[in-house]
Amino acid sequence: MKKFDFSLIIPFYNEKKTAVFTLNLIINQSITPSEVLFINSKSSDNTCDIIQNFIFNNKLDNWKVINTDFQTPSESKNLGIKISKYKWCAFMDFDLKFSNTWLEDQINFINENKNLMISYGVVNLNPSNYFDKLVIAQTYGLKSNNPVIPSSFIKKKYFEKYGYFLPLRSLYDKIFIKQSLTKNHKYLAINNNVNVEYVDINYATNFKDLFIKIINYSLQTTFYNQNKIPYIYLLIFLSAVIFILFNFYFIFIIILFSILLRGFIIPIKKNKNFFQKFSIFEIPYLFIVGISIDFFKTIGFLMSFVLKIFNKKVRLDKYYK
Repeated sequence: MKKFDFSLIIPFYNEKKTAVFTLNLIINQSITPSEVLFINSKSSDNTCDIIQNFIFNNKLDNWKVINTDFQTPSESKNLGIKISKYKWCAFMDFDLKFSNTWLEDQINFINENKNLMISYGVVNLNPSNYFDKLVIAQTYGLKSNNPVIPSSFIKKKYFEKYGYFLPLRSLYDKIFIKQSLTKNHKYLAINNNVNVEYVDINYATNFKDLFIKIINYSLQTTFYNQNKIPYIYLLIFLSAVIFILFNFYFIFIIILFSILLRGFIIPIKKNKNFFQKFSIFEIPYLFIVGISIDFFKTIGFLMSFVLKIFNKKVRLDKYYK
């Protein structure tokens, strides 16, 4: 294989539980990255020490840890891109499982498809925990194989020409991928042979963690002015309150509509072969989890509006990591 230089960029925040697991997956890759940049997003645990010791013990001169005061993984990725030495940037996250040939598979794919500036990998969401399964069915979809930033290769030139990741805790990846797919599709491809999975929890295994995580992902959403979803949620919430105040019995219409939307329409739309994955008796569970997600998002969006007024970004990762 012709020499292919690239930088592997990995942001981290409080990853001590899976740090060694991920580091071993990286060092055992069939192709060695030209450099590996670990960008510390202000961790408060000993992840940094774990990585530094791993680098020292394995004499990895081309692996480096960069400490920052950034509050978002996107800002850490952006720094990694800017300081990287090579024209291709590969991305990976901690807490993920991936093949020991994913780097090689992406490079082969890029060599076979000339003029590419982006080669996305995909995520395979198939949680073993039942509550987690219900959450994924209401959000991303089970086994949806959506393109993701971790496992992807992106040319540095693409960022310089079309812009970097938005400085947000969440949404930055979805926004970047959506814009690239709609505006610059001729420069990119999705490599379905390269996929990642979560080591353990895909999203949440109980209502407490689900609440904290959704609030965390919602707190910075209004900082992206083109995101209309928080305004839609707020409009629906205010409209429902007004209708109920005028006629209390309207609450039964809201409940029936919510059951239809969260019990059937959204899960069926997001999950291929829905009726092979769920039985009719599981509709109530899907509804309860789905309506909880909407309620938690509404709270998160309201908090986000307040934070935007004071121009203050907050992240709650430490409460579930």
